[in-house]
Amino acid sequence: MSQTTFVHQVALIVDPDFGERLLALADAMHVWCVASPANFAALQAWYARDPEQDFSFLRGGSSFPERPGIAPAALAAAMIESIDDHHGPQWQVGSGEIPAWSRLTVIGCGFEEPLVATLAAYGFGLEGLIPGGFVAGLGSGLSLQEEPRLR
Repeated sequence: MSQTTFVHQVALIVDPDFGERLLALADAMHVWCVASPANFAALQAWYARDPEQDFSFLRGGSSFPERPGIAPAALAAAMIESIDDHHGPQWQVGSGEIPAWSRLTVIGCGFEEPLVATLAAYGFGLEGLIPGGFVAGLGSGLSLQEEPRLR
């Protein structure tokens, strides 16, 4: 019998206009989003659907302040340590049935410095490009010199 491997996914949204698209993403994974008016309203709407739900590091979301004048990739890079603090191996449940985060969907910036170096320091590399961003995975290995392709 084959066993399905669970992938702990996290999304990092630095697009201040992502807004209501956040709702579907927060159903599938925990979302960290810049607290623009559009994103914060969507995050509040997600939690309002079920006010009794417990906080989960597998879905829902967290917000962080906008930082005017900071490039999106730099803002995203600045959030990686916090994401690891909340989704890293120290938060594994029970005997590890929920593993540490191993996939990151980034929306609102490209696969560029300083985010690339920050992700590499945590063992993440590019898995592929998506509209408006990219997906990085633990142990993935595309570098900036290689030609990533849009999924």
